[in-house]
Amino acid sequence: LAVALGDPSRTLRWQGGAAASARVELGDGWALAGSVQQALLGNLSGGLPSDSVLPHVRSDYAEYARQGKTALGTLYAERIWNAGPDLFARASAGYLEPMFGGVSAELLWRPRQRGFALGLDLNWVAQRDYDQKLGFLGYSVATGHVSAYADLPVWNLYGVLRAGRYLAGDWGTTIELGRRFESGIEVGGFATFTNVSAARFGEGSFDKGLYVRVPLELFGLQSRGRGTALIRPVQRDGGQMLAVDNPLWEVTRDGRAEALRRGSTAFAR
Repeated sequence: LAVALGDPSRTLRWQGGAAASARVELGDGWALAGSVQQALLGNLSGGLPSDSVLPHVRSDYAEYARQGKTALGTLYAERIWNAGPDLFARASAGYLEPMFGGVSAELLWRPRQRGFALGLDLNWVAQRDYDQKLGFLGYSVATGHVSAYADLPVWNLYGVLRAGRYLAGDWGTTIELGRRFESGIEVGGFATFTNVSAARFGEGSFDKGLYVRVPLELFGLQSRGRGTALIRPVQRDGGQMLAVDNPLWEVTRDGRAEALRRGSTAFAR
């Protein structure tokens, strides 16, 4: 389910459909993964063309919905491994998300039995064609962030602070705060401030939103994956990050860092 708020021609646009994904573990942390999706219902494809003055890294969502009703969501090779004492690594290459493909690398330092971690990710990606098959558009960009993560000592809160370069080539900082419940459900919000002025950003002035993440195992599925509902007042192009499947902060939570130290990556999405 995809939802877009703030479209000038209609307050709410949405698209529902079916999706399937698979992951094959090859050993030593290597895996092949992919997903396909089929749009069935909704009006997301009727959104107005983007008027953004920035590279259209996200605001052409209506064009992606219009041309990509049957889509290859992802198809990539990946390795996740324990690179040293308390140090974890991920390398991914392929069609990394519905709008971008390329290469992505990440390091995470997460000390044992500590509620914090420090990370670095570097990516070179090209924008995928609107039909979300195998082709690309003409835009490419290098992005990356340094990140600090912390499990806070009250109310099961957690916080994330990121600084770096975003998909439109802008530089800035993202602040995230969330709460995790005993069921595994997470509710949180974020705001991103970059060197793009409010006037160039367009409606909304800066990127912000709320999210709810629900573990699929709550629905009886044998999966470590999660369903995510993301609510943005309006989708623009400033402050947008690459959306990879297995960020290391998520992969190493809930004691799974110990499993990764032993060489297991069966919990990856």
